[in-house]
Amino acid sequence: PMAAELSEPLAPADPKEGARSGGLSYQELLDTDSREVPEVLRWQSARELPRVRVPISRYTSQEFHEVEVERVWKKVWQMACREEELVEVGDFVVYDIAEISLVVVRSAPGEIRAFRNVCLHRGRQIKDEDGRADELRCPFHGWAWNLDGSMKQLPCRWDFPHVDRDDYALPEVKVGLWGGFVFVNMDPDCAPLEDFLGDLSAHFATWPLEDRYKEAHVAKVLPCNWKVAQEAFMEAYHVVATHPQLLAGIGDANSQYDAWGNFSRALTPQMTPSPHMAEEPTEQDMMDTMMTRSIDGPPTMEVPEGMTARELLGQLGRMGLQATVPSVGKVSDAELADSIYYT
Repeated sequence: PMAAELSEPLAPADPKEGARSGGLSYQELLDTDSREVPEVLRWQSARELPRVRVPISRYTSQEFHEVEVERVWKKVWQMACREEELVEVGDFVVYDIAEISLVVVRSAPGEIRAFRNVCLHRGRQIKDEDGRADELRCPFHGWAWNLDGSMKQLPCRWDFPHVDRDDYALPEVKVGLWGGFVFVNMDPDCAPLEDFLGDLSAHFATWPLEDRYKEAHVAKVLPCNWKVAQEAFMEAYHVVATHPQLLAGIGDANSQYDAWGNFSRALTPQMTPSPHMAEEPTEQDMMDTMMTRSIDGPPTMEVPEGMTARELLGQLGRMGLQATVPSVGKVSDAELADSIYYT
C-alpha cells in the first residue's frame, strides 16, 4: 500500500496570491548583463508541476524507504566517482549506497568496470576503501578475481570441486561515462546513460565538465532520510530565515526553477537585492554583504562610479579565470556571479 500511496492534491492557487515575488525576474536581470548571455540561461521549462502535499511518511516510513531502495537505488543511474580518480589500471573506488557496496575499477586502458563489492565465498566485502591493486582479493580467505571480474585464484582449490570458475565471476553492474563522471546502474535491463541524461549535455556545452578535475572532496554523513538532505540544497527559499545577512546581495525569491526530464535546475541571482528587503540597498551595500558577509565590516572592494556590484563581481571572476579560460572575457556576469545548481 505504501508503494502505491499518492500525494494529496491541494486546492487550486488563489489568483490574488500572485504568481511570483516582487523585484526583477531572473530573465529581466539577464537583460542588464554587461556581456551576451548564453542561450542556456534563457531556457525555461514549460513543465507545469502539480500542486500536491507530499505525505510525511515519504520521509519517515521504513517501508517506503525499502521500496525506494528496490525501485530507485537499484534501478537508477547514479554518479560513483570522477574518471581522474581511476587514472592507472588497477585504480579502484568503493561506492556504497543503501547498504549495497560496489567497487569501480580501471580494469584496462580505456576501460572502467564496476562489480558488486562482495566475495562469492562468505560474503565478506572485498575492498573497504579506495586504492590501487592488480587484483580484487578478499582479505578473509584469499579468493581473488582479475580486474575484469573473472576468477583468478581459489586457495585450496581441491576443496571446492563444485566451484566452476566461469560461474564465479564477480557480478557486474552497468557503467556509463559523462562529463568526466563515472555513473553506475545495478539494473541489467536499464536504458543507456545517454537516454537517462537527455539534454543535459547541451546545458554544459560552454562549460565542459570533462575538462575539469576534482580539487577536493568534502563529505558529511547526515542522520536523516536522504530526501531531507537533498532538498535542503535545491532551493534559495531558506535564505530569508537561515542567511538573512545576505539579503542585500542575493535575489533569493527571484530564483528561477526549471525541470526537464530527469534533472532540474535552479538559478539564484547574486548582487541584486532580495525582494524581502524593506529598503533598497546601494551597490556598495550589495558588494559588502557578499564579500564580507556583513555590511558592518570595512569594505573589501569598492564599487567604481558608474558600475554595478553585479558587473564588478563578474569582472573579478574574469580576472581570476583569465589564466585558465582564454575566452573568459566574453563570459557573462551571470555565469560568474550567480548560483547555478543542477539536481
